[in-house]
Amino acid sequence: MYKESNVAQHQGLTSAEAARRAAAGQRHSTRFEGTRSYSQIFRANFLGTINISLLSIGFALVLLELYTDALISAGIVIINVAVGLFQEIRAKRRLDHIALINRPKVTVIRDGQETDILPTDTVLGDVMVVDPGDQIIVDGLLLDGKIEVDESLLTGEEDPVIRTAGMEVSSGSICITGRAHIEAIR
Repeated sequence: MYKESNVAQHQGLTSAEAARRAAAGQRHSTRFEGTRSYSQIFRANFLGTINISLLSIGFALVLLELYTDALISAGIVIINVAVGLFQEIRAKRRLDHIALINRPKVTVIRDGQETDILPTDTVLGDVMVVDPGDQIIVDGLLLDGKIEVDESLLTGEEDPVIRTAGMEVSSGSICITGRAHIEAIR
């Protein structure tokens, strides 16, 4: 499990402690996937079933010395790929921009003060401050307070669950009411 605990003071970790734990591999490791990469977009558009079929037909037409028909077949593929790439790349750029604007933040106590950090900067032993609407990003121990959490993403159960000091909360839960300090334990 974990050895160090900030249950008594809620002072959280110091920046130096957090850096040591991050270097030791005790960092929150969930990746937040964005959109597909440019190479994935290109492959998906170019290597589609229709495009491969039309290119095969175009190759067969070249072997039969029907160059005009082969050019038409290949032209359809080029137009199809160009339109698909244009649309998907434009959508990717917009979605990446929106994701950057809406990037989630986590409030932790570092050096005795509440600080907003990225979820990937959370380390084992961090004391997180959870308010209504916040998603709990790591498994943790409720240090104080009483919160009502929605665990429907985990269990499928629609009814909110009340958690009090000393109880564990699971990653993926969403705080509905209350305010609490949670220590990251997993």
